[in-house]
Amino acid sequence: MIYSASKLAFIGEYIPEELNDYYRELGKSNFSGAIFNNTLLKGLREEYENVTILSCPSIGHYPIFSRYPITKTFHIDNDTLCLGYNNLIGLNNYSKKNKIFKEFSKRFKKNEYIDVIVSEASYFALLSYKKIKKHFKNVRGILLVFDLPENIIGSKKSFIYSTLKKVSYSKIRKMYNLFDSFVFLSEQMNDKVNFFNKPYKVFPCIVDLSSNDNIERKHNSKFVVTYSGVVSKQYNIDLLLEAFSYIKSDDFVLRIVGGGDGVDAVKKAMLSDSRIEYLGVMSPSNALRLQYNSDCLINPRLPNKQYASESFPSKTVNYLLTLKPVVSYNFSSIPEEILNLLFIPNDYTPESMAETILKCKNSSYNSNNVYNVLEKYSYKSAGRLFKNLFNYVKNNN
Repeated sequence: MIYSASKLAFIGEYIPEELNDYYRELGKSNFSGAIFNNTLLKGLREEYENVTILSCPSIGHYPIFSRYPITKTFHIDNDTLCLGYNNLIGLNNYSKKNKIFKEFSKRFKKNEYIDVIVSEASYFALLSYKKIKKHFKNVRGILLVFDLPENIIGSKKSFIYSTLKKVSYSKIRKMYNLFDSFVFLSEQMNDKVNFFNKPYKVFPCIVDLSSNDNIERKHNSKFVVTYSGVVSKQYNIDLLLEAFSYIKSDDFVLRIVGGGDGVDAVKKAMLSDSRIEYLGVMSPSNALRLQYNSDCLINPRLPNKQYASESFPSKTVNYLLTLKPVVSYNFSSIPEEILNLLFIPNDYTPESMAETILKCKNSSYNSNNVYNVLEKYSYKSAGRLFKNLFNYVKNNN
């Protein structure tokens, strides 16, 4: 008999619009995971009668990266919670796990069939699923992998943090086998996670094709180039700043939005170049509005790192929705039809990036071409992919 569960539990970083300011004030600077998940959930709600969301948004461990030892719990509605937890480093993973399991146990019966999506390969998320799997025998789980944990090691300055990350990664690897299937952002991720050759799908990016429908388009007196995301040397913000220095025209403005270890470099560059504007950390909706009213969007992240083939620069597709020229490098994880829409520098030098930005000034996209390509990566397509993968697993066990 073909069986399809009507209930879905989603464990991952979901942040509704009204809580963006709260988490930003606590120190959160990267909302990319929440943006992906918020969009994905639109598609999942079209496939399931009941969707329960259990979110524990990360703000950086106390006291190394955050001044806040405790976060609040918010009941968004009957089935959607942003759970508070003890944020002390070394305890916060277990605090998140216990909060998630407690709420899960309130909402589901031990013997019912439940689809579970865990949307990050983090220690607390996998611990949560491990405990759920132990007590609820009829759950089926998909792990959605944004980033491989081992690629995050070394991006922090704290020795204690890096050591704890290495220990947790060794434990994470042992928990991958708990899942029935996987969804990756790139094909290469499969080799690092799917040790038991379980079913998997690759869905590199997700878009809401209507996300810009209610934004008013404004005319800029100058040509505005925008980067919105993690402002970090790891993601080559220094390359972008140097490239912009090769553009001598006063008709160009560079706007940078986001937080990270590269903010000081941006502020330093502003002292010698008044065309550079740093706008701080914005809510996703305000960042979307800024992007839509730019003349060129840029992602300076280079694909020459070891982990580049194991990730996808997801902001690139959201940039494309503005129908303004997008500058990005060629990642092997980017589908060819999306690559064909991008303005790609010839090499990794700042001079080449500057030349590519200049080309964008007299360029435009055909909206039909863009939407025809991105339809394949809509949240509706993503929702169907997850539901079909769950059904495949259940009907082939």
